[in-house]
Amino acid sequence: MASITRRSNGSWRARVRSGKLRSGSGQSKDFDSKVAAQQWAYQQEYGTSVILKKDEVLTVDYVIRQFIGATTLDQPKKSSLEQTAADFEDYPVAKLDESVVLIWLRGVVKFTKIEPSTAQKRVDYLKQALELYGIENGLETNYKAVSEAKKVLEKEGLVGASNERDRRLNVDENEEQRLYEHCPPNPWIADAIEIALLTCKRVGEIHGEQVSYINFKDSTCFIPSRKNPKKKGGSDEIIPVPPRALEIYEKRIHIARKKSYAYGKQLWPLKNAYSISDRFAKVRKSAGIEDLHFHDLRHEGISRLFEIEKIKDGYIRKWTIPEVAKVSGHKTWKMLERYTQLKPKDLVDLF
Repeated sequence: MASITRRSNGSWRARVRSGKLRSGSGQSKDFDSKVAAQQWAYQQEYGTSVILKKDEVLTVDYVIRQFIGATTLDQPKKSSLEQTAADFEDYPVAKLDESVVLIWLRGVVKFTKIEPSTAQKRVDYLKQALELYGIENGLETNYKAVSEAKKVLEKEGLVGASNERDRRLNVDENEEQRLYEHCPPNPWIADAIEIALLTCKRVGEIHGEQVSYINFKDSTCFIPSRKNPKKKGGSDEIIPVPPRALEIYEKRIHIARKKSYAYGKQLWPLKNAYSISDRFAKVRKSAGIEDLHFHDLRHEGISRLFEIEKIKDGYIRKWTIPEVAKVSGHKTWKMLERYTQLKPKDLVDLF
């Protein structure tokens, strides 16, 4: 007999008793999510955590969503997995093989124009979810098919390690203004572009913005589970927000409340972060701009912070590395170094 209870610290405790209710021995275990607690309890009682009806089959999206519910993830990884779950909606794990994975990812790359590094993460996350579920439940989840497909995709150049980009908006060619001019009448993509430049947020962080995250009194914004290489699952952060960004947020909140978006309390009318990247790609193409990704706007925004100069008390005031890091979320100088693009000749006047 199993029971699931919520503890005062927010965790969930699963307790399984054997024998009679009061005299039987038992065991218990705490989990971060109720789903994980239910799965463990079911496994202890029946030898498997697959809670399926007689005529149901184990599907890929079910496995992925169980992984999301039982694992602490940063927002980018969670968004990536949610998109993959949507791609494999109701697809049986038993039918997952190398050819299916190849068709899936080739289609993703073709229609979303994601980079090889992003595609590799999609594949790796899928394998991780399938493999972990199989190990925990003693089931065959065909995760090896994902590994075999990845080898082919690597040869095709569709997946691979991340290459550092230093693409910036070309001032001489007026690229920023051209982007705004080619945004459709529905202004949300124009707002998203400007927010990326002003706040230096990643696309997943922008997509996840909610009404309650914006603090107009302190001019700050809350970012949950922000990517942090030193902490699994990311870390919650609060960043400063410039006045122009607050104006945009005020407008987005007004629109969100007026239209009552179906996706909760978020500011953007989108199911997932890829919708932002997809729409941006169309705007970029319409504007006749080559080799520019939405993530490059974050690079541009961070670079601009280092270039800002203000006169204060008779001195030229520039942003320091710790101050920029507070906005960007970077944890080390090495991670920020490429954004400064310092040249020796630029430093001569500082002597």
